[in-house]
Amino acid sequence: MQSKKLKLRCKNCKTIYLRYRANNRPQRFCSRNCYLGSSENSETQRRRTIGMKAEKNLAWKGDDVTYKGLHRWIEIQLGQAKNYICYHCDGRSGSKKMNWSNTDHKYTRDLSKWLPVCKICHSIYDQKHFKTYSKS
Repeated sequence: MQSKKLKLRCKNCKTIYLRYRANNRPQRFCSRNCYLGSSENSETQRRRTIGMKAEKNLAWKGDDVTYKGLHRWIEIQLGQAKNYICYHCDGRSGSKKMNWSNTDHKYTRDLSKWLPVCKICHSIYDQKHFKTYSKS
């Protein structure tokens, strides 16, 4: 009786291993670790990422980006706000939570319109400058 397993040679480490026959699926590596360590995997990853950043990405929304998506993009471009000192109080407020604040409330991708501010100063700034937070 013939075994249902195939003897295969790993393309990465060259060891012989046994695998069940899989229909229409190539079996070239003995384990996931071997695949991830292979040059074939690094070439595949490189091809996937070339030309897929920013405007070239198929999921790019441009100016139709959501509030959360824009804040993620700002954090990628400028880094985490916690690595900066508050623009308004220079860290004197005592707040440890830092945010990226949009100075004109238009939420554009213009990086010059974003400032690192602590949570307390962010709240005070928004209450002073924008109708959304006013009591009237």
